[in-house]
Amino acid sequence: MTNLLEVAGLRVTLGAGTVLRGVDFAIRPGEALGLVGESGSGKSMTARAIGRLLPRGARSEGTIAFDGADVNKLDGKGLRSYRGQVAMVFQDPRAHINPVRRIGDFMTEALRTNGGVRKADAYELAAGMLGQVGLDTGNLAKYPHQLSGGMLQRVMIAAALLTSPRLLLADEPTTALDVTTQAEVMAILAELRRDFGLALLFITHDLELAAAVCDRTAVMYAGQVVEIRDSALLHEDPLHPYTAALAAARPDIGRTQARLRAIPGRPLSGFEAPGHACAFAPRCAHDAPGCYAELPALAGLDGGLSRCLRAAQLRGTLGVTAGA
Repeated sequence: MTNLLEVAGLRVTLGAGTVLRGVDFAIRPGEALGLVGESGSGKSMTARAIGRLLPRGARSEGTIAFDGADVNKLDGKGLRSYRGQVAMVFQDPRAHINPVRRIGDFMTEALRTNGGVRKADAYELAAGMLGQVGLDTGNLAKYPHQLSGGMLQRVMIAAALLTSPRLLLADEPTTALDVTTQAEVMAILAELRRDFGLALLFITHDLELAAAVCDRTAVMYAGQVVEIRDSALLHEDPLHPYTAALAAARPDIGRTQARLRAIPGRPLSGFEAPGHACAFAPRCAHDAPGCYAELPALAGLDGGLSRCLRAAQLRGTLGVTAGA
């Protein structure tokens, strides 16, 4: 199957700092790919680069191809068409919905300005989409402060789907919500994916949630993708020591332990990472001298991809280590 989105060698620099230094993955039509990692690993910046929403002054290198077209070369009509096919749901809806405009105006703006849809027709489409996410159409006349956080996140999802996108970029869409509302929002996303045949890039800190929602999961560290694996296998048989360490650090209600296992040291951001060696090596329980002298490539292994010099040697042992 032809990939809908292909990201290869993506590098993003802000001023003198490199925040993304090697992001590679692909998403097939209708597939859900999780993107996980510690804060500062570059997950949100990756989504913004795909959506052409990088901050002013940022420079992007490498390839972002959507349906065969180079995203970084799009402008004018081509860029508007692309943004209609690739929609983004942000982490904090209150920071991205204009507080002085009614919900209906926010939802229909793209349809009216870029799609040429008449206002009455746009409002009718918005009302129908609100129903899809479980909200009453009376909310179209309300202002953001009149809705709860969970309701606003549903509004964000409904607005994103109004242009009939083929790919949804969801940047930690449940972070600011309570556990019950998180479950409701994720159920809505899963149902809408099936109904609309959407591909999904789902950014989260929660490995369990990524495994439940996504077909495959990509793990990021220090501005790079270090592993891509089928979500179920990512937990049972990880290919990179960082993935195994993340899995081992999460709480497990099925066993008793004195304290959670922590990864030693602190996570590095992309601009702190060495350009000549594995960025995770100083924190890794399986490091070897070569890890400090060579920058590993993202290589295929057991149907997945791993950026580790010792991946083949450690094959089959990291899952046991994580579950110990």
